[in-house]
Amino acid sequence: MNTRFRAGRMIAAACALGLAVTTSACGSADGEGGEVPPTVTIGIGGAGVIAYAATYVAKQEGFLDEELKKIGSKPEYVDLEGSVQAVQALATEEVDFVTSVSSAGLAAVAEGAEVTEVSQFLTTDMVFLTATPGLPTSDSDPAAIVEGRKWGIPGFGSTAHLTALSALVQWGYQPDDVEFVPIGHVASSAAAVEQKLADYYWLGTVAEGLVADGTVNLVLDFFDPAVTEKYYGGGYATAGLFALPSYLEDQPEVAKAVVTAHTRAMAAMNDAKDDPAAVMAMLPEDLRGDATLALLARVLPGYSADGTVDQAAIERVVEASKAGELMAADAEIDAASFANNDYR
Repeated sequence: MNTRFRAGRMIAAACALGLAVTTSACGSADGEGGEVPPTVTIGIGGAGVIAYAATYVAKQEGFLDEELKKIGSKPEYVDLEGSVQAVQALATEEVDFVTSVSSAGLAAVAEGAEVTEVSQFLTTDMVFLTATPGLPTSDSDPAAIVEGRKWGIPGFGSTAHLTALSALVQWGYQPDDVEFVPIGHVASSAAAVEQKLADYYWLGTVAEGLVADGTVNLVLDFFDPAVTEKYYGGGYATAGLFALPSYLEDQPEVAKAVVTAHTRAMAAMNDAKDDPAAVMAMLPEDLRGDATLALLARVLPGYSADGTVDQAAIERVVEASKAGELMAADAEIDAASFANNDYR
């Protein structure tokens, strides 16, 4: 449990009831939120995921330290297993902000949670479709990729699962027209690919190394804005920064500082987007290397320059989730509220 947040909410409640608390604890008279916590916890929904480069750059370049120091706070970081786990940690108030994907946040909202996206990193999907060597690698003949095939995915409900379902629908198939094989994330998915547990694999950034060494062949790169445009009809929201609306209301200064730090990071990345090596130099040292350099070359063309959350891109994720039956067709999602640009 995030005890700092709980304490902040209790103080806010006490202020609202006129109980005996200090003026500083209650914040300003015009309702600008509770006392700023000494630390702000940022969860990263998948350690080393280059799609979350904005957070890594904001950390490495000191932007988060600088912006939070201005209000008397500092950041701390928690690595989480994946995007779904990140949203779960946010919903249970274990962290204050998380990097995750829009589909996971929207799925939580469809189930009754209150989650909002305060900074959008990518305007493209973030998945690769790869094939076992010897199998067809052109999407011009979808039947050869779908019929009688096993598709490996990190897990049901994952970003890659949604992308796979979106492709099925685009190709005129139904979600149960192919056999899905859960293969886990990162290391476990790489092992599953090497063991040939499926025919085609929908993977995250781990695919780059597997393609480079010939373990699989590349079919589709959804980091490519042209591929995202082809399959979704426009920008598509994936990696981003998320928070609970109640926390943002209680801690507007923190929200402004964290969003500003990420905006600064994306501006720095955008200034160097034609030079992946320069962007890689802004990342923590343990993330640097040939594989990261190759990934950045793919990721940077679709990276946001300022983090503005695009409502239309959010709506496309909702449409894809419903078409792929990962979200109830009658689920009511307010994309305008989910896309939160109030702290920019």
